[in-house]
Amino acid sequence: MSRLALPFPPRGNIGIKQERSRDMLTCLRAIGHAVLALTAVGLFGSLIRAQERLQSPTLDPEWVSAFHWRSIGPAAAGGRILRSAVVESDPKVWYVSTASGGLWKTTNNGVTFGPLFQHENTISIGDIAVSQSNPDILWVGTGENNPRNSTSWGDGVYKSTDGGQSWTNVGLRGTFQVGRSAVHPDDPDVVYVGALGRLWGPNEERGVFKTTDGGRTCSKVLYISEDTGFIELQMNPGDPDQLLAAAYQRRRDAFEGGEPAISSGPESGVYKTVDGGQTWYEVTDGLPSGDMGRTGITYHRNNPDIVYLQTGGSRIEDDSNGIYRSDAAGESWHKVSDVAVRPMYYSQIRVDPTNSDNVMVLGTSLYRSTDGGKQFERNAGRGVHSDHHAEWINPNNGDHIIHGSDGGIYVTYDACKNWDHLNHTAIGQFYHVGCSQERNYWVFGGLQDNGSWGAPSRTGGTGQRNHDWIRIGG
Repeated sequence: MSRLALPFPPRGNIGIKQERSRDMLTCLRAIGHAVLALTAVGLFGSLIRAQERLQSPTLDPEWVSAFHWRSIGPAAAGGRILRSAVVESDPKVWYVSTASGGLWKTTNNGVTFGPLFQHENTISIGDIAVSQSNPDILWVGTGENNPRNSTSWGDGVYKSTDGGQSWTNVGLRGTFQVGRSAVHPDDPDVVYVGALGRLWGPNEERGVFKTTDGGRTCSKVLYISEDTGFIELQMNPGDPDQLLAAAYQRRRDAFEGGEPAISSGPESGVYKTVDGGQTWYEVTDGLPSGDMGRTGITYHRNNPDIVYLQTGGSRIEDDSNGIYRSDAAGESWHKVSDVAVRPMYYSQIRVDPTNSDNVMVLGTSLYRSTDGGKQFERNAGRGVHSDHHAEWINPNNGDHIIHGSDGGIYVTYDACKNWDHLNHTAIGQFYHVGCSQERNYWVFGGLQDNGSWGAPSRTGGTGQRNHDWIRIGG
């Protein structure tokens, strides 16, 4: 055994004692290094074992399978509604899509709703379209199309042939965000999809796509560049071979805490086809010459020569912001109003199918005009949560409107004088959730634009109701 391995060196004179002291110090250092090494090995082994435990379930799968999810609400505050689609032959049957809460259906005019999109790969819905010639056929484009600072993406287009009970992904998985889709009024196999594309970077799978065989195959019929997608797509109600499409060039940065990388690029614009998408041309007569930004379009149902358009650049003082009207089916335009509120988030415009002078503009407030857009009142949404995104106006009764905002689903039957808030569906968009520490714990969370709320995790009787939730802050 070497001297360094001995606990104590042999006795001797003073020199030997000094040597022994040095040897003892060296020995202790060696022991310390060994202890540190062993400790490191032990810690490393503990980390490996911890990693192994993390990589495998901590609970027996059979035990976990006994658990089932249950909704505890709240329905008191809704979430962001993006689209509504109504079966016009039976208007008590309709659908609403949400930013991050899936797709919902009512068959009794909103008395009750049921979820339809709970087992797919995403619950962020950009657009929902019903085939009016066969209402059992539905088309869903996934991925919220609002290019804001909190946006969920999707994985393409889904189709249902049984009223939403089952779904098939028919492709375009790389589109990320779908702007709008349009279904041929007589042939449910003919569908157009306007894809906004990836908000965070370039990608090729954006543009306008068309299928003529019910989604089995699909072709890209309009493409600008890998940086520019389509946010709007509208089919002429009197001629399904005519469509207007709005291109939108926008690029988010990683977080969009300030200005986006591209807020509204020069490739934005309006395009038209008159031959079912075989050829397209850009429409410019009367429209802004600068960057148009996000654009919304709506045809008048009973006179499709009348078309309204809202557009807006990144700056509210931009001269391009405002509302334009065409009396030539979109070939030429003239400006009728400067109304434009946060265009990148809204740019939604609707016209009453029964009266072309009744125009609705959706923004932070809800604007209504009864003179073709010359003047707007901004109080049409009295009693409705702000931030308006979805609206359907009954083609046979302009007083009947189904509306969606950041506060959920609303209905009016007297042209916006009174609204019914359908607050019985749990579609709140939570940004964060936490729990208290008691055995009978409370659940707390912050909702997008709807404050912070809390409720007990369990109650007696039928479970949590709206009155069990209390608002605890902004």
